[in-house]
Amino acid sequence: MLDFSRSAETQPLLIVDDDEPFRNRLARAMEKRGFAVTTAASVAEGCDVARRDKPTYAVLDCV
Repeated sequence: MLDFSRSAETQPLLIVDDDEPFRNRLARAMEKRGFAVTTAASVAEGCDVARRDKPTYAVLDCV
């Protein structure tokens, strides 16, 4: 369960999706809920970002 009571600095979120408009809408929505959002357009980029940033949560496009 996501904890919306904690500050954005303690809740990094990675969004990986190749659909840029969707990825951007989701990122904006999650930022409004207090997440520190990082995005990636591909699995390879997402893996690099995850290694570097070590997000607490990740949303992945699996289709």
